[in-house]
Amino acid sequence: MGEPQAEQPVVQVARYRAGQTQRPAYAVMAWWDYGYEIVRLGRRVPVANPTQAGAEAAGRFFTATDEAEGARVLDETAARYVIAHAEVPILPRGPAMQGKFETLVAWAGKDINRYWEVFHARDATGQLSSLTLFHPEYYRTLAVRLYVYGGARAIPQDSTYVVTYVERSSPDGGRAKELLESRRFKTYAAAVAYLDRTGHSGRTIVGVDPRQTPVPIEPLTRFRLLHEATGTPRAVRIFEYVLKRQ
Repeated sequence: MGEPQAEQPVVQVARYRAGQTQRPAYAVMAWWDYGYEIVRLGRRVPVANPTQAGAEAAGRFFTATDEAEGARVLDETAARYVIAHAEVPILPRGPAMQGKFETLVAWAGKDINRYWEVFHARDATGQLSSLTLFHPEYYRTLAVRLYVYGGARAIPQDSTYVVTYVERSSPDGGRAKELLESRRFKTYAAAVAYLDRTGHSGRTIVGVDPRQTPVPIEPLTRFRLLHEATGTPRAVRIFEYVLKRQ
């Protein structure tokens, strides 16, 4: 005779129909990649999950550059907490700068060139190479303000650049921006004064490091930091969305 079989637990399942499920008291805003982890580890309801349900709302939230715009998305989705993950913004990862930010922009239906652009630069031999530069809008997004700056104020320190460029036709029939000059300024005010003096046409303020803003960033007022993971970089920062009193 064989070994006695262990008694198997009884699993009860039920089919839920539309209108029969209970609505959660609140949800958790995070990028969709981490939705199942929120369910499994936190026993909470994510706004978005790996079926990509809710991805558009999450994309709109994390790419928002205005706190009120982000708050509206949280109100729409009944989100009370926000998890800002290290893998979302562009950060150094080994020898390269990488992140999921471009996917957020795509789901939000926005243009990536609003946040960064690839410029062409000539070396001493006249050969063209590609250089990614970050526009001020990138640093103003909630993805960056929450994870990189922890919701706090950020002041540029010798990290504001003004680049002069010219648009040329590219071999594929499109348009490409070729860098003619790059100047670094100690303060944002000095960069603005230079632009006002020399003209804004064909010139723009950019950052070269996705962690170091070229423009002043105001502190967030509707998000309270509750927890941040240890380690470098921190895996997550978790915020409470502070509801306005009626």
